[in-house]
Amino acid sequence: MNSLSRYIFFATLPLFLLLSGAGCSQKMSLSLMPSPLMYENGSVDPFKNLPPENQTTSISVFFATNREPESGSDMLYYGNDVSEMLHLGQADIRFGDDAVTWKTLYEATFKQERPIPIPITLQRVEEYAQLNVDKKHDELTELSTELQEFADAINRELENVDDNEIVVYVHGARGTFFHSTAVMAEIKHFSGRQFVSVAFDWPSHSSIVPYLFGEDVKRAFHSTVSLHRLLEFLAMHTKAEKINILCYSAGGKLVSAALDQIRLVHPALSDEALNERFKIGTVLFAAADVSVDKFLDRLPAVSRLAERVVVTLSDSDIALETAEVVMEKGRRIGTQEAEVIEEQYVMKEEIANFEMVDLSHAKDMRGFDITGHHYWLRHPWASSDVLLLLRSDFPAVQRGLSYSMQKGVWFFPETYPEKVRNAARDAMQRTE
Repeated sequence: MNSLSRYIFFATLPLFLLLSGAGCSQKMSLSLMPSPLMYENGSVDPFKNLPPENQTTSISVFFATNREPESGSDMLYYGNDVSEMLHLGQADIRFGDDAVTWKTLYEATFKQERPIPIPITLQRVEEYAQLNVDKKHDELTELSTELQEFADAINRELENVDDNEIVVYVHGARGTFFHSTAVMAEIKHFSGRQFVSVAFDWPSHSSIVPYLFGEDVKRAFHSTVSLHRLLEFLAMHTKAEKINILCYSAGGKLVSAALDQIRLVHPALSDEALNERFKIGTVLFAAADVSVDKFLDRLPAVSRLAERVVVTLSDSDIALETAEVVMEKGRRIGTQEAEVIEEQYVMKEEIANFEMVDLSHAKDMRGFDITGHHYWLRHPWASSDVLLLLRSDFPAVQRGLSYSMQKGVWFFPETYPEKVRNAARDAMQRTE
């Protein structure tokens, strides 16, 4: 951020905080994300293998949250207070109102622009069990009836999807229980509903103020043990072949710390034994608000635990630029300025399973940049790569990206639309 930008930011900070604080009520509706580029005009059909009974406007996602349940509501909901228990359950998310049919939703999935937005709402929440994260391995070995029911529910769904994998989504700052489960539902839907989804919902506030002043940062790190236990539970008691992790913004702090913690608390296990125990596949850091020095401290442990580590970055992400000024100093891994630092470290440590996807590289050749903080979900090119990554084990070149002159750095070429559609067809055909 240049000097003028810093001046403008600090001059408007009081108003920014006032407006942020005023918007603390929990919005319970979103609109369906734009169609990913690879699906444009029905060029690829992610629902080709979807059974008729699953062709509905509702979708269920599993959740794990260390928020306290709220009282006085007609439907179970989890608020801003911190719970020492990890609450495990299932949420039903609906796309559209009564007028929206499966046919309507199906057609909207392939459209970049829709005449009428399709709202997303939370319909039902059911809690199966609570996990005491302090009991560690004992409770995970001998499951209660309720915990076994939660594992059984996941295993039943694993038997009926093409990908025998779980995707865990970890939200960023200002996340709410609704937003966490709703975004997970969008990701699941646009991936063809062919993997099991789990929203890990940590107790951030619905205002940005507690995050900027550090309270929610503490909450994120407090939640690392809960995420650790969840990953261990899923690996031990479900039939998933892989557990993939998608983390966004501040969720990157939590995920990188939790995976580093897993490596530290199992010093006697070899990398192979740890891989077999935790089954971690791809770990994707989308627009991550993690300082580059802390991330690189954790990267060796994360890369040894996971099959692939992917970081997305852009040259214009105002949220991350603001975090660099207001919060702890240091470049964020989601910014283009951190790219060279990460590249040099990866070369020095010879980390082979690390990818950086630079969304701003070659912007002049494409004729547009990919910027903002929500691009990974809201920009059709970026979301295509995210979804294809979760649906396949394809490396960057197989996903249609081009290699830059920098070690481990990939970008979107002008020919990406055709390449990603071909890659998506290949990925879908593998599951037929």
